[in-house]
Amino acid sequence: MNILNTRTLLTSSAILLSLWTSAYAITPVHPKTSHAAQAAGPPPLMAAIVNGNTALVTKLIAKGANVHTRFQGETPLMLAVVGGNTDILKMLIKAGSDIDAKDPSGETALSVAKTSQIADLLKAAGETK
Repeated sequence: MNILNTRTLLTSSAILLSLWTSAYAITPVHPKTSHAAQAAGPPPLMAAIVNGNTALVTKLIAKGANVHTRFQGETPLMLAVVGGNTDILKMLIKAGSDIDAKDPSGETALSVAKTSQIADLLKAAGETK
């Protein structure tokens, strides 16, 4: 590997690490999440949601992924709402995600919904808070 490729790889890795860190650093750690779980990173379902990988989310749910899991206080449903992916959101609702779950600051999926389409999906599923 020449020095240019090494420099490009290091720069790309630093940018990705910075984006990943900033996405999760602003959320306080949920008190019920162990330090070991935090160090291991997000569960595969949550990583697939953050990446918008609908096919992987489908497979993980079919294999029994925990749709109630938390990482840094957030649920998979909250990540789908913030990401704006309605297909993933519908899958999580159908799989039984707790639509009334609150993050450490008391926010619910509905309270962080950015579009009326997402808010309408949550309201239709029963969230009113």
